[in-house]
Amino acid sequence: MVSTSDSIELKVSHVYLILGLFAIAMLLAFLYFVLYVETYSHKKLFSRENLMTPFNISLLVGILSLICYDFGQYALNKFSGGALSQQQQALIETVIDLCQALWGICYLSFSFVRSSTQLQFSFPRTFSSIKMAWMLSPVILLIPAFLALIKLIRFDAFAASGHSEFFWYQISQILCTILLATFDTIFLRCFILYLRQTQVDDSTPIDMRFLIISRYGVVSSGLCVVMIPLWVSNFTTYFTMSPGDENFWPNYVIITITYSCLMNFVFMILFAMKISLRILYDKTGGTDCRPSTLPRVKLPTKESTVRVSDSKDTIGNN
Repeated sequence: MVSTSDSIELKVSHVYLILGLFAIAMLLAFLYFVLYVETYSHKKLFSRENLMTPFNISLLVGILSLICYDFGQYALNKFSGGALSQQQQALIETVIDLCQALWGICYLSFSFVRSSTQLQFSFPRTFSSIKMAWMLSPVILLIPAFLALIKLIRFDAFAASGHSEFFWYQISQILCTILLATFDTIFLRCFILYLRQTQVDDSTPIDMRFLIISRYGVVSSGLCVVMIPLWVSNFTTYFTMSPGDENFWPNYVIITITYSCLMNFVFMILFAMKISLRILYDKTGGTDCRPSTLPRVKLPTKESTVRVSDSKDTIGNN
């Protein structure tokens, strides 16, 4: 007889299979867009400079990590109930945690680099601290994967601590959640500040490039903000229920699936941002890239105007 948890995990595996196929489709669309639309159709060389931009690398690694994450979760749920040895399960969990960390690193990298100039104007006094925190963020995001690796090497490594590996995993996830919540709050404030500023003075020129970045950024950061209460619920489920409780696995699975769906949607939004920026570049003939023609906006904290998109990475090479 199939237990309730086994039945749930079997159904969950189908969801992750669909998410994995969705991520593969997104990867194929991304490769087509970069190789054909951005490079071949514009008669550019297939060079490292044209293809391996920071944003392309972030999107590529992020989407690849999504594929491995989704299929890792698929395998973990599909072959549950004793079909996997402890070593095999620990290996899959390590891959999943590593992919989740890479996803977070790529998301922060794409979002921070894309909006770094605007962040510097929005937070002039604390920007250096924000940048330092961003540079150190991979260390925190990789902690869950590090714990999973310890468990893979030595399964009983956490016995001496008096708590299970899953306990320490939840603690590390709390740190990751706090980190992502902090950056999402910063990004949202920066994006919303700019979008509000465009409504203040109709005569003020608008930087269409960052207007697009702000609109998509609000959506992607907003989706990440939704992830925060999901993980809080996950922590609550773990610390208030035992795995043997009837509602433990249904709650845990629903939260995890929703979180995984949002991970896929966030990178879909970032990819859509890239497409929109390319469309803008083609419409303007690349004139937005020249610093001398960059529009200016008035920041609410300063009387003077400043450039809002004076970046080394041009709109045509995004």
